[in-house]
Amino acid sequence: DDVMVRDLLVRFLSLRGYQVRSAKNGREALRLIGESVPDLVILDLVMPEMNGVELLRALAERDYAGRTIILSGHQNDALLAEAWALGPQEVLDKPLDLERALTAIQLVMVCREC
Repeated sequence: DDVMVRDLLVRFLSLRGYQVRSAKNGREALRLIGESVPDLVILDLVMPEMNGVELLRALAERDYAGRTIILSGHQNDALLAEAWALGPQEVLDKPLDLERALTAIQLVMVCREC
């Protein structure tokens, strides 16, 4: 939901060799995932139109086999607990630490191969 954070993350990861697509909300993300399934989805817990929990549910209904990382700047423990129950591999706090995000992405992707 934060254009600046989304654009910064896209640029940061693209410069490190990742193929990155971005979406401004959960509905757009589902459309993009329907076109080409990514290995990893990084999503905000609180987004307009469709929150992170709703997106995780929709991914589960589509049998999404990739990995997920949640970004959260909110201390909504109930929403976060609901999200964890849907199987993300990591939760990163905002403000986003880009180097920590890169490390989490690398670990999540390596563990996918395990």
